[in-house]
Amino acid sequence: MRKFKIVNKQGFTLIELVVVIAIISIISAIITVNFVEVNKRGRDTTRKSDLQTVKTALEIYRSDSSTYPPALYTVSCPTSSGLSSGSTIYLTKLPCDPQKKDVGYDYVSSPSGCDGASTPCISYTLTACVENDKDTDNNIITPYSQSTCTSQTGYRVTNP
Repeated sequence: MRKFKIVNKQGFTLIELVVVIAIISIISAIITVNFVEVNKRGRDTTRKSDLQTVKTALEIYRSDSSTYPPALYTVSCPTSSGLSSGSTIYLTKLPCDPQKKDVGYDYVSSPSGCDGASTPCISYTLTACVENDKDTDNNIITPYSQSTCTSQTGYRVTNP
């Protein structure tokens, strides 16, 4: 009688390999989605911080000049100028959007047509487009339409 030798093959079956690849793919997809959302929230936090910085500079400007400036972004981002009056510098460089580096924030002074001299600007609205549609901040406005805004959500700072 002939004896057959049983050979132990070492390795993985095709099913085992497919299962492992599927698990790795699912984990990668979950991590990627979370990473994208974290980046959006981080850029939104930067936008909010930028607007608060500009608001502080505008308030100091008004306390010195008794008016708000009629315009902020006289030069396009990223080479935007700062906020100054005479020799006093309130902000060395106006911030730009963290994602679209060539886009500044929306600044509107009022009343319409104010020039800061003969017609003082008594209030302003400063707005940025935010990416997180689920943001619950009190200053969030929906719908917000701006040509450079991919979402319909904005963050607004006003005074008074």
